[in-house]
Amino acid sequence: MTMKYDVIVVGAGPAGLMASKIAAEDGLKVLLTERKKDITEIQRLCGGLTVTSLINVSGRLKYGYTEPLHFEIGTDKNRVLFPRLGFSIDYNGPLRPYLNYMNFSPSGYHVYREKGRLFGFFWEKESLLAGLLSSAARAGAEVMTETIALGAENTKDGVKILVRGEHGEQTLEARKVIAADGTSSKIADSLGLNDKRQLLGRGGAGGVGYVLEGIETEYRLNTWINFTVPDVGRGNFYMFMMTGDRNMLGGGGAGSEGIERFMKLPYYERWFRHARLVRKVATAMGPRTPLWEPASGNVLVIGDAAALVEVTNPGAIACGYMGAKATLKELNGQKGYPEYIAWWQKAFDTNDPGYLKAAGRNFIVNAICGNEEVDYLYRLIQDQIGVPAILIAQNMERIKVERPELHAKLREAGMSENVDDVKMDLGKTLEKRQSYV
Repeated sequence: MTMKYDVIVVGAGPAGLMASKIAAEDGLKVLLTERKKDITEIQRLCGGLTVTSLINVSGRLKYGYTEPLHFEIGTDKNRVLFPRLGFSIDYNGPLRPYLNYMNFSPSGYHVYREKGRLFGFFWEKESLLAGLLSSAARAGAEVMTETIALGAENTKDGVKILVRGEHGEQTLEARKVIAADGTSSKIADSLGLNDKRQLLGRGGAGGVGYVLEGIETEYRLNTWINFTVPDVGRGNFYMFMMTGDRNMLGGGGAGSEGIERFMKLPYYERWFRHARLVRKVATAMGPRTPLWEPASGNVLVIGDAAALVEVTNPGAIACGYMGAKATLKELNGQKGYPEYIAWWQKAFDTNDPGYLKAAGRNFIVNAICGNEEVDYLYRLIQDQIGVPAILIAQNMERIKVERPELHAKLREAGMSENVDDVKMDLGKTLEKRQSYV
């Protein structure tokens, strides 16, 4: 039996679009399916941060994709280069530098993770998706929108995909499938690939994000802002500040009520006095352990569908490129999947077995403290540069004298005067955080 398609790509985010583009350019018959009607519409909170150098986030690790990334800035277009993988893409949207990364307490005390140093760029995801979609279409990929992939079944000759569209359910067939359908991947679930993945914390639900206009703050330009406001939400709470008219506010575990309460806190109320809500968007589901070997039969799972939470935009593009090349090799009788898996395991620090312990310390304060305690701790380290948990650890002797009960609580959670011992498993931290909600 001759398959209609060489490869079906499920999901038209950056990973799926890139995979479709490369596979079609390599001469394969490609079908791209996407549940949305408008592929360029953003329905999930995305700060658009692309880190171009090691960032002082977890002390030793860079979040997400770790391989080199270069930008070429032009007058009519920009180019993003992936030198280790040997490819580049054109990007025609806004590209803005991030120079500061700040952590704020409930009352406005703040710490700098980065200050006055170019550590990354904001790029607009709508423009990124539009460019990749145009390239995939020019290469000959067929696109099927408003189509939800319900599951996959490996067969002797290929893969069957059950989908639901405007005309009901139907079965699509291809020799290979690339699953790029995000953190709640139905393809990965249907193949049993998620059975052994551990949810970190109770449940996997995400939160809500606000896209806002008219925010008034002195920190508006070129700054990424992170809040530690546990009485609003024990989850991560972010403000993506960009050099433009629109900004994003939200994070996992912070629902609409929590965001509204935050916007009315005395220190921040002035920021949002004239703010206008443009729209609400979802946030990523809660973290779970990465998919270590993201392949089953004739299906390769890429991008967020296999990740701890997300691979970020450049990581997704890299996954799409490498996934398409691996699929081509498999179709030619070569071992493309093992090559992809070996690359996947090393190219993302969130796949590092030690990542959860290193990252967990960043959540200790949020997990166990109340607003007043966070204000006290951040007041001790106001305006310093570094990871808040490490800076707090360096002040443990003072905290022991001034706030012995808080000191005992921090020690119990894993904080130590020895900075090298400031470790707490991210999964255990999330469980502890939820126990305080």
